[in-house]
Amino acid sequence: RAAEVVLKEFSVTATENLVLFAGLHPFPLRIKIADQDYQVQELMEALVSMGCSAKFSDPHTIEVHGRKDLKPLRHKLLYDPIEAGTFLLLAIGTKGHIAIQNVELKFLDLLFKTLKDSGARFEIRKRNNLGEITVLPFKKLVIEKIQSFIYPGISSDLQSAFGVLATQAEGSTLLHDPLYEGRLKYLEELNKMGADIYFSDPHRALINGPTKLKGAELGTADIRGGAALVMASLMAHGRSTLSNIYQIDRGYEKIEERLQGIGADIKRVSS
Repeated sequence: RAAEVVLKEFSVTATENLVLFAGLHPFPLRIKIADQDYQVQELMEALVSMGCSAKFSDPHTIEVHGRKDLKPLRHKLLYDPIEAGTFLLLAIGTKGHIAIQNVELKFLDLLFKTLKDSGARFEIRKRNNLGEITVLPFKKLVIEKIQSFIYPGISSDLQSAFGVLATQAEGSTLLHDPLYEGRLKYLEELNKMGADIYFSDPHRALINGPTKLKGAELGTADIRGGAALVMASLMAHGRSTLSNIYQIDRGYEKIEERLQGIGADIKRVSS
């Protein structure tokens, strides 16, 4: 029957699962405390193309009216905003002069503002619905606070790369990720590389900079922390070795080949 579901917390996966269920549910379903990030928006767009009704009716409320027989779908996937944001932060951290193409700009507004306010230098050119970002070396970087949050906040998936960038900022940066447990484990690896980081609690850390990072033997605990440690290794003096790289492969296809293409000294080896 028609129903209303109130989620216990904001969750991309929980929201997606309910939206998928609702797509084949021939009665109206209202989902409250729903996540609104790009993955959910794209899924709703696909369901509409297949004959469903799916819309945001109120803030963080999704209404879906599905059907028993969905129409065939032909859909072009979004370019990954998290990957684009990771490469943007990497380019700033390495003081590179790099162009990043096919960026879904509308999902990264707060990231752009935070970086601009911090002293990062980059130019954005819009091309249809996408953008091209040209990164220039920064002169002075000051990041007072990084707080990841649900969309449209800074994604927790970009918090790790932002934390690496903060090691090159002047003064202290408060890093706060209230959403997930264990998301700050990569900071322990940064301390091995010479970073000056203190943990306030499982969700907050204080990063002091700028510090010169040095190469180290590193372990990757999760997909985003792994990508951040690739970034840190490219910023560091000396050689770094990363293990458990299958985590990185989950979100960054052939990352070493693309970085080689812009001059990075990086290669994949078998242990």
